[in-house]
Amino acid sequence: MALRLVSQYEVSHTFLFPTTLKAMMKDDSDPRQHFDLSKLQVIMSDGGFVGDLVTHCCREGLGITVNEMFGQTEINEMVGNSFQRRSVLPGRRGRPCLGHRVSVIDDEGRELGAGKVGEVAVHCNDIH
Repeated sequence: MALRLVSQYEVSHTFLFPTTLKAMMKDDSDPRQHFDLSKLQVIMSDGGFVGDLVTHCCREGLGITVNEMFGQTEINEMVGNSFQRRSVLPGRRGRPCLGHRVSVIDDEGRELGAGKVGEVAVHCNDIH
């Protein structure tokens, strides 16, 4: 259904959950052969990890690199990828979006280094 709608309405930019992307790839391994997806330029995804397999299938089947994002109900999409600006590595959520200062912190509020487990925090003077 999603591929039919993208084709019918000549969608160029879309947001699709990872589960939707997985279902699309499962239903049709060569969607460009069955649908006109020539207008499709950007796919954003959040709500779970897209993963290596779906990333590969979207690149091969749709000709699109999926940009993963991370956000919360209280502050949508504060971190994200943009394959147009830099390479996208599967499983990585990207960098803080413009105007956001985002860090991973410990229980005392100290910023942690790469690869450390902690809480995602947005600076209190964030401009958004």
